[in-house]
Amino acid sequence: MTNPIESQTDVLTAIAEIIYASTPSNFDEANCFFEYFVEDDHSWSVGSEFSYILNGEKVGAYLNDQVDRASMLVAKLHQLMDAHTGGKWNSFSMSLKNGGTATVKFQYD
Repeated sequence: MTNPIESQTDVLTAIAEIIYASTPSNFDEANCFFEYFVEDDHSWSVGSEFSYILNGEKVGAYLNDQVDRASMLVAKLHQLMDAHTGGKWNSFSMSLKNGGTATVKFQYD
């Protein structure tokens, strides 16, 4: 059986890879904000806002043709974390420094 923390880390790594693939190679920092919505009928949707900093300038962008994959990963992360801790976050942000670390912050109701 897979460790729940490892599963969550794998999903976050896959989301980070999508963000990296959506930026020019010489970006300084990339930021993506995801919102997870659940309707009364238990259907869900994901909203996202993505930008990166290049040469000190903020550039609004889209996740390179992988919005559907990112949405599925966000939903999977929500499911994994809910099953593991019972925490029901409604959004999170991920910041990536080029060649450096990723920072993730979850927002709960």
